[in-house]
Amino acid sequence: MVLFKPSNFFKSFNANSSIWNSYVFYLILSAVTIVFSQIYTFGFNMLQGKEGFYLYEFIGVIFGYVVLIFVAVGFMHLFVMMLGGKGGYRGTFHVMAFACATYVFAVIPFLGVFVGGIWSIVLIIIGYKHIHKFSTARAFFAYFGFPIIIGVIALLAAIAIPNLLRSRVSADRALAQATLKTLSIAAQTYASANSGQFPATVEQLMQANPPYIPENYCGQEISRYRYACQFSLDGYEITAHPVNQPGMALKSIQISTGGELKEIEPPAEAESKNESDDLAFPDE
Repeated sequence: MVLFKPSNFFKSFNANSSIWNSYVFYLILSAVTIVFSQIYTFGFNMLQGKEGFYLYEFIGVIFGYVVLIFVAVGFMHLFVMMLGGKGGYRGTFHVMAFACATYVFAVIPFLGVFVGGIWSIVLIIIGYKHIHKFSTARAFFAYFGFPIIIGVIALLAAIAIPNLLRSRVSADRALAQATLKTLSIAAQTYASANSGQFPATVEQLMQANPPYIPENYCGQEISRYRYACQFSLDGYEITAHPVNQPGMALKSIQISTGGELKEIEPPAEAESKNESDDLAFPDE
């Protein structure tokens, strides 16, 4: 009755009844879908010369049907509640479970999934209308509003996250350049005070009174840049190598005697570190 006369079915249905009967109904229809989908999958795989059946996939499908409906109904019901639904979680569960009557269309190859999917949406909207005392427009929005909002949030995140990442990368790079200039100025000032001789080590910059730099940057990682320093009596070469910058093809920044900044290719170990971070962590 729910499949062909959904309005009459949901109009007379008790939304406060136990979800057990609805759940059993859903499981039976799900079993039909699983059996036919596995038959079709087995047939197609055999035609293509592949293995016909994968037990782990079968178990995963069963788990999804048995357990995840409660999670899915919970998410859908959140939006129903926001719109003032009267049927409670049970009402939403009943609607979602009985809308799965369209699973019987799975017996029809190819078109069955499409037809069943469309008719399932119709059943849910009609069910919302009667179980939650919605108008047709509100029932329609209760179903489509949630995925639309999630889609908009996902779209905004897709736009905002790269922009935030680029801003962070720009800020880190600006800090690295400023730090290199600080070290360069310190070395130049030291040489001016010591007859043109540059410090042989970074410690000489720190041990002076007053110190030329407040802390030892060399060998340290600061805001995703690691600093490598080479000091001699004749000059210096200080490089900031990008680290932990997944997916970013960044060059190292170097400053040498005279205070000129330039970009150079990062060492191989830094590149491999960034690539491995990209594989493990898409974003920091």
